[in-house]
Amino acid sequence: MATVTNTFSPNTKIKSASVNTNFTDLTDTRTKSIWLPSGSFIKTEGTPTETGVDGLGSFWSMTVTATDEGIGSTLIIPLDWASGDINAYIYWGSNGTVGDAVLAMRRTSWITEGAGAFDAGAAEPSIVDTVPGVSRQLKIASAINLGTPGGVNYYMAFSVTRKGASASDTLASSLRIAGVRFDYTAYPIY
Repeated sequence: MATVTNTFSPNTKIKSASVNTNFTDLTDTRTKSIWLPSGSFIKTEGTPTETGVDGLGSFWSMTVTATDEGIGSTLIIPLDWASGDINAYIYWGSNGTVGDAVLAMRRTSWITEGAGAFDAGAAEPSIVDTVPGVSRQLKIASAINLGTPGGVNYYMAFSVTRKGASASDTLASSLRIAGVRFDYTAYPIY
């Protein structure tokens, strides 16, 4: 990064200036994140409940059940997205100290202005995540790859679901969803 020092006196008038605006060879990218807290979700499946925590915000509780419980929201790809896949990380916790939770994300296709109606969604990748072993400890699930959007301003609707009907979900306690973090590769110009 270059440092520019102003060597003009306060009375100097600049008649013209040139700025290099050619960003086509920009290769310096970085990972950025978008955080969607649980308060930005709605119920989409089953009977999850939204609960507040004494001045700390809210979370979604998904109980022990033989059916799926899900919450959903939307995401728009930001202007600084450079390329590559979007990865999602579910932040969750539980009062339980033993067992595995099966969490899944389902999404629509990446949609742009003028595109057709919402489709049934891409595949629903799921992960089996082990409870931390300590009650009420935050857990960040492994990355769930959501694929590559077609460009900036593309939109998707998605849901986060506890797959309670799965034999792999052995967590005998409710779990709480704090939110979802989306990581993407960004240009550094924003």
